[in-house]
Amino acid sequence: MEREIFTSIIRVEHLYKSFNGEPVLQDISFTLAPGENLIILGKSGAGKSVLLKCITGLLEPDSGKRVLFNQLLDELDEDSLNVLKKRIGFVFQGSALYDSMSLRENLMFHLNRSSIRFTARDKDARVEEILDKLGLLNAIDKMPAELSGGMRKRAGLARALVLRPEIILYDEPTTGLDPATSREISELILRIQRIYQTSSVIVTHDMSCARATSNRMLILEKGSFIAEGTYANLRDNPVKAVQDFFIN
Repeated sequence: MEREIFTSIIRVEHLYKSFNGEPVLQDISFTLAPGENLIILGKSGAGKSVLLKCITGLLEPDSGKRVLFNQLLDELDEDSLNVLKKRIGFVFQGSALYDSMSLRENLMFHLNRSSIRFTARDKDARVEEILDKLGLLNAIDKMPAELSGGMRKRAGLARALVLRPEIILYDEPTTGLDPATSREISELILRIQRIYQTSSVIVTHDMSCARATSNRMLILEKGSFIAEGTYANLRDNPVKAVQDFFIN
């Protein structure tokens, strides 16, 4: 089935979120274009992960609009919201694998919960295709504890991809990895964008990942966006809070 055509896949307008009276996100507005990798760059505690959770409905903002696939989240009933969420893949920092299940079983679990009815053969083919593209086919029957840090990150990508989402949200995809493995994950993000034509929001404080994967970047500082542009644009931005990210 052909995908719908949108001018923006995600549109967020004037979003605010606080916890116990302390503001975390303040007047956040942005769009995500079809096929775009958008980096949200910020230091730890800037509000990046909270923003991702607000986008998907895992957290409710205090105010503001969230429009995904031209649908206003606040107007959707629970069933409609659940249908929309199936079009979104979320790559968690910790990979979100079930420790008691093999890699194959982790991916099968999500296929089994899908509203789409797959045959057993189709499920096997889908799981093997995703793992093969991510270089994990030989690890298909391994348990999460048997995977290296880089393999676990790739397994988290596979988990998000198995239902072929149109949007992927990455929460610090290279955190805790050595430089070589971080480059490998960044290359995988680009390969996923190319093969599956995904639109992605990638939150990170890793400048190497941001440089490698971004089409556009937003810098989040103390809950507000302070700059927007390409990596090259922002590298030349004279504002000190922006330049702090580019100092080696």
